[in-house]
Amino acid sequence: MRIADARALRELVAACGLGPVPVTVPVPGPVPVPVPVVTRELATLADTEGVAPLLGARLAAGELEADDAIRGPLVESHRRTALANTALALGTEALTRPLRGAGIPVLLLKGAALLRTVYGDPGRRSMGDVDLLVPPERWREALQVVRSTGAEAYDAPGRAVTLEHFHELHLRLPAGGVVDLHRGLVPHPLFAVDHDELLATAREEGDGLLVPAPNALFLSLALHAAKDGFFLPLRAVIDGLALLAGGRVEAEAAADLARRWQARRATARYLGILGRLGTLPAGWAALGRELAPRLPPAPGAYGLERPVDPMALGHRLRCRWRCARLQDGPLRPLTYNALWLQRFARDLLKSPGNRRASKRRGDES
Repeated sequence: MRIADARALRELVAACGLGPVPVTVPVPGPVPVPVPVVTRELATLADTEGVAPLLGARLAAGELEADDAIRGPLVESHRRTALANTALALGTEALTRPLRGAGIPVLLLKGAALLRTVYGDPGRRSMGDVDLLVPPERWREALQVVRSTGAEAYDAPGRAVTLEHFHELHLRLPAGGVVDLHRGLVPHPLFAVDHDELLATAREEGDGLLVPAPNALFLSLALHAAKDGFFLPLRAVIDGLALLAGGRVEAEAAADLARRWQARRATARYLGILGRLGTLPAGWAALGRELAPRLPPAPGAYGLERPVDPMALGHRLRCRWRCARLQDGPLRPLTYNALWLQRFARDLLKSPGNRRASKRRGDES
């Protein structure tokens, strides 16, 4: 486990335009707004934390300064990200068009939703895949449509039982690109997400796709971070800060939604991490404390940890433990972990490798 430098992360958040930029040299008259300078160390950190395209966009717009040797790769990162995201969006239409043709609503999540509602410019935020959500009750129908497009699931075959009940399916598209197709915002039974409300309050875009309402989009970011135990890159912090900075998320309405979705503690923890590394709009820090007054302060490294291997079993168990502690009641994490253990055991018994090992043990006895 690597611990990121909190001071360096705060500098990077400030360079992204979402944190305070101190003026250290006193000057007469009005205090000028400084133009931050991107150093090589900051550029390297931006690349590691997934926000190099955003710095490139700000450099191109004259909002930051840097030497040519630093500026060039960052601006190029912004350009390449714009091309990659545009190609990914076009490729995703091969899946979304037939889904909508079948009358199945399709909701954009995470990066795909943020690019349309917060960032605007497709080059400002990188995406490795596109996350889509369909109504849970139409999941089976959606899978039939998916198969007709030639998209292929690429999850491990040894997890057949787990995947049958999982909240998302990872798909590789025929023309390239990856889509995570969701039937739930998070794994069941974490939190109490009202998917009917999530879809009913969404806004329809010109191409027929839906984007979550601002309050629901913010909650979705908090729950996604909580699901992963808040082992998150800085890009996830930038997403939340940028969404709040836009002024479209209503504090009291978002808090009410967090209560209804039984996500008070997770939302409060997410706000705490945002406030630790960036600048929260007025009132949001107090709202986090109000949502979960008994939530203990986060340890010093919380939100700064960077796992060496995110897929390692030990790390995945730590994620589960943290997520369980952020539920608003004891029954959901108990049920969630009991179901996971049951499915994990069934997968072990069913996987071809384990059946072969069992047969060898029988032959040797």
